[in-house]
Amino acid sequence: MSTPRIETRPDIRITGDLLSQSLKWTAGRTVSPADYSIGRNLDAPNRLQLNIPTGASLEFSINDATFLLLSSTGLLATVATLSAVSGNSLIVDTTTLVVDATNNRVGVGIAAPEEAIHIRRAGLPAILFDDQNQGANLKRWRLAGALFVGGDFGFQRLNDDNTVIGTRFYMTDGGSIGIGTTAQFGNGVLVVGLANATTIPASNPTGGGVLYAEAGALKWRGSSGTVTTIAAA
Repeated sequence: MSTPRIETRPDIRITGDLLSQSLKWTAGRTVSPADYSIGRNLDAPNRLQLNIPTGASLEFSINDATFLLLSSTGLLATVATLSAVSGNSLIVDTTTLVVDATNNRVGVGIAAPEEAIHIRRAGLPAILFDDQNQGANLKRWRLAGALFVGGDFGFQRLNDDNTVIGTRFYMTDGGSIGIGTTAQFGNGVLVVGLANATTIPASNPTGGGVLYAEAGALKWRGSSGTVTTIAAA
């Protein structure tokens, strides 16, 4: 017996058992905006086009439950559950991104986040902030832990080529805090280190004062302009 052949229209040919054969679009056709259709686009013959009318939605379902819903503009309208393993989880490689909807946690670089946001990176900065509107003068802030020894932590200012301008805030694993310095602790623990001011305050603050170091001396400039040396170098 010969293989059955069904001709439905000139540009679509269905050959053989529909359970094991493919659909073929032998020529492009113009898609009407009002059509629900799939086929080769006439204007782009190497493109397979799925068309839905204006106002309609495209729904992907699993067991009749919405998995992904797209509006007719192509924008994501609803995501019910994206599950790569089980339950309400979105997993993009366990070393990249994990969204644990059951516990309301997001993990980067860790398969089982333990807090609302949990980031684990080996030997790399944790978070980088920049402003795309800065153009060629782009400056960046890096919140870093892995750059420093032990469990130390800090905020770094970067150029647009990622060279370090300086560490603006630094906290050691032992609890010491450095402002503009990562080393001015004199081997102390649970102390505050303050780098010398690169520009000495020249105007009076309003409703407060400015604390700074100059040539190793600790100074205070109040709102009246009085500069007091609190401790000598």
